[in-house]
Amino acid sequence: MNTLMNRIIMVILSVMLSVACSSGEFNGSGDNLDGSESFGKILPVMDWGIDKQTIKSMQSNELELEIETDSYLRYTNNQKNVVLGYNFENDKLVASSLTQSRISSVSTIVKHCLTDYVKVSESENALVYYLKEKSTLAYGKIKQGNELKYATVAWTYVDPDEDNVHTGPDFSPSGTENGYDYVDLGIGVCWAVQNVGASSPEQNGGYYMWGETVTRSSSWWWYYSLYTGDPNSYLDESKFKTPYSDISGTNYDAARVKMGGNWRMPTRAECASLINNCKIETGKYNNVDGFVITGPSGKSIFIPKAGYKKKENVLALGAGAYLWTSFTHSKSNAYYSFINVKAVGDVSYWSKYLGMSIRGVVDIE
Repeated sequence: MNTLMNRIIMVILSVMLSVACSSGEFNGSGDNLDGSESFGKILPVMDWGIDKQTIKSMQSNELELEIETDSYLRYTNNQKNVVLGYNFENDKLVASSLTQSRISSVSTIVKHCLTDYVKVSESENALVYYLKEKSTLAYGKIKQGNELKYATVAWTYVDPDEDNVHTGPDFSPSGTENGYDYVDLGIGVCWAVQNVGASSPEQNGGYYMWGETVTRSSSWWWYYSLYTGDPNSYLDESKFKTPYSDISGTNYDAARVKMGGNWRMPTRAECASLINNCKIETGKYNNVDGFVITGPSGKSIFIPKAGYKKKENVLALGAGAYLWTSFTHSKSNAYYSFINVKAVGDVSYWSKYLGMSIRGVVDIE
């Protein structure tokens, strides 16, 4: 997949560079304000393997050849608002591209160019789609020009005998620490593939009260080891013991104690980075519902909707994910990260004596 993505990114970068270096910015003409009605009316040829001369003979009279090299052809239409590009290897077509002005949404790309394709990934301004029947991978991106936004889509040939195209999240581990796999999401720290106490990503794992390294049948202040008040009396908020403001890597860290090695609980900032710098979607792992977290690296982790534990009951099970951070907020509260049923994440604080999942992290060496 890396080889494929490198190729297609190089194709689209070459198209963007050629657009930026052209004699003028895209023409803003069009029948409607955003150009969406005319988008895709002129599409490049995608008959993989044909030679350059054949491609030249197939171009419409509306198109003018602007650039020709041994490995590249570039055409523009009469209005100068559409650019077609063709890349060749050994005089065989391996990639085609379309760039058009006045397009501001990836949904327009999908609607007019990728209706039969399967989504691999998609964000606000970029997408990757795949069409198995045509052995074709498509990469699209919305860019801001000098005056107008424009869309670039690059299609490339995928050899099914040489490359493996994943049409879903890439959960493959990036490495192993002390016998436990981790994934490098590209956000500065590597995340475990599963919760502490779980043997696979879809399992909930243990429910830990903050600062404890054992699970209990009941998660409540009566049984909380860091509560120094009388459990048979009323709750006294001043009677909570807080050993450190940050327990990551200490004897109070369940990830360190249970997983060993360099594993530790994530800090408040690291949980905020997971939520703010990654894409969060609902998804499945082994047919279990949860959340797929995809980082800038393109890799993903799965977090089950494990809910949280209050006394003997697990609440919000199947609806949300709750993960302790290593940071205390006050004597009785600590910070945690959560993802709600709409796949929206945040970091807040709650009672330390509630049971929540813990997901270990390791530093990138």
